Amino acid sequence: MISRTDVEKLAELSLIAVPDSELDDVAKEMGAILEYVADVNKLAGEEGEREKPVLRNVMRDDVVTNTPGEYTKDIVAQFPDKEGDALRVKKIL
Repeated sequence: MISRTDVEKLAELSLIAVPDSELDDVAKEMGAILEYVADVNKLAGEEGEREKPVLRNVMRDDVVTNTPGEYTKDIVAQFPDKEGDALRVKKIL
């Protein structure tokens, strides 16, 4: 069971304003919540060891699907300002 002083400390730490008239009710509710969580943990532990999924990396070989320079002309044609096959940009300091 959680006490009234524990609720006051938690409220202070979490910066939540809990009126004095509600401290006892909040303590009862938090106690019930903690009991429920304990029951859930107990049930989860009773199921036994669960099978762990097999973790593996799915890797594939890199395969070049296009010929080198196949798209270079199309890309260079879209440059607003170029010098040869290079994009010319403003100097930034």
